[in-house]
Amino acid sequence: MMKKILLIVVALLAVICTAIFIYKYKLYDVKGALEKQKDKNSSMVIDKNEAGITFGNSYAQIVDYISGSDNYMLVVGQEKCSFCDMYKPVLEEISKLYKFNYMYVDVKNLSDEDMSLFFSSEILIPGKCHNSGIDSHLSDGFSTPLTLFIKDKTSYDCIRGYVNKDSLIFKLKEISFIN
Repeated sequence: MMKKILLIVVALLAVICTAIFIYKYKLYDVKGALEKQKDKNSSMVIDKNEAGITFGNSYAQIVDYISGSDNYMLVVGQEKCSFCDMYKPVLEEISKLYKFNYMYVDVKNLSDEDMSLFFSSEILIPGKCHNSGIDSHLSDGFSTPLTLFIKDKTSYDCIRGYVNKDSLIFKLKEISFIN
């Protein structure tokens, strides 16, 4: 009886250790890819003729991205968010199809200082994204993914959560972000 219990405990430990190893290996690989993308986008030069994603890995990059007078799409997500993971391929496909750029900010990749600056920034979540109808600060809390549409450093519309391809295209056309 004691041998069976010991065998079960050893088997469970082996499974747990294997799961931890796989998790760390995949997490490292994702972080490595993000670091490569961060280096690639560190100059923040965005070619408006090609569709694509820019990763906002610092508050300075986010501010640089939304500083012009153009329309900007800022998507806020986080790792281990299943809806964010489902939304990313939809965003990538639509941005390539309609040739526009957007910034994806994974809040887990921001330093503590950058996260504090981002959450206390003047970027607001438009009231139409809340039942209350009142604009709110990022620090008031929100669910991910959150897609903000920004012009002249002011959020004018948003999408809360995951939407499918057709719904995203409809929204982008509705607010004249794409034709």
